[in-house]
Amino acid sequence: MLDDLNHMSGWNDHVKELQRGWIGRSYGAQIDFKIRVYEGDKVVQEMPIKIFTTRPDTIFGVSFVALAHDSPKVKELLKANADNWIDQNAYERYLEQIRLSQKDTKEINLDDMEQGL
Repeated sequence: MLDDLNHMSGWNDHVKELQRGWIGRSYGAQIDFKIRVYEGDKVVQEMPIKIFTTRPDTIFGVSFVALAHDSPKVKELLKANADNWIDQNAYERYLEQIRLSQKDTKEINLDDMEQGL
């Protein structure tokens, strides 16, 4: 993100400098988590999810990984939904709520969406 600020036309240098201070530069590690897609007991696909952390020493304490509702990985998971463990209709209703409301996703009713936790 920091490097891309140099390519932002229409932003004055003062605003870019404020953004640099807010974003900061983080050092850490990229780690791949694998999502396994099953058909019955057989793994039919593995999908990596790449994450960035500044604290790789705490990686064994991870209890979940959250994906944004519009993440391309979510669409991949829906395609690979071999055992139908994702309710695709509920997911589409959820996306429609977001589109209609134009609100932050925290304000969307998640009752219809199975969280899988």
